[in-house]
Amino acid sequence: MCEAVRAEAGDVAHDLNNQLAVVLANVTFAREGARYAPHLELLLGDVECAATRCVDLTRRLLLLARRVAHPASAAGALQPAIGAKKASSGQLSRTVLLAESEPLVRRALWRAMRSHGFRVLLARDGDEAVSRYLRHRSEVSLVVLDRDMPRGSGFQVLLAIRGSAPRMPAIVLSGSYASTQSSAILNTAILGKPIEPAELARCARRLIDRAVG
Repeated sequence: MCEAVRAEAGDVAHDLNNQLAVVLANVTFAREGARYAPHLELLLGDVECAATRCVDLTRRLLLLARRVAHPASAAGALQPAIGAKKASSGQLSRTVLLAESEPLVRRALWRAMRSHGFRVLLARDGDEAVSRYLRHRSEVSLVVLDRDMPRGSGFQVLLAIRGSAPRMPAIVLSGSYASTQSSAILNTAILGKPIEPAELARCARRLIDRAVG
């Protein structure tokens, strides 16, 4: 029974994180169009505040699910890593492969990367991500992968890509992490959902710059 509750809580939290990613990303984009409409800015502020509160609730739900599964180790399960150094403000024109199974999240992340100067190739699942990478391997500077996708998880896709490009920079998106996490995998960052567009762009630039340098 406890395992069933844990699994259900994890599934609900994962889906909530995806929907909140869409809400928060689109609030960011809507603010650009509401710059000269103070009443809309106020409404968007309320939406963002409520969504941010929901993010906190979702993380509590994830932590509860982990406590059910691993009572002894859950206390330290969601420790944030050291904050990333702010990237330079200059625009970069780089090609990114973005693989995300949820259509609304995929579209929101596509807008986010495009708005920060990236060219974006899209994939809906693990197999398509590997296929698109193989067709565009000479262009791709970074891969952004959803951890939980049909037909191949983000880490499985990354393993396949790293077979031919061992130093390919990667961002793995996961609803199981509260914020940016350190990773033992070379040139890899793990970002918790929902992710702010500017944070995603900063992380992408940092990883690409590090790989080039």
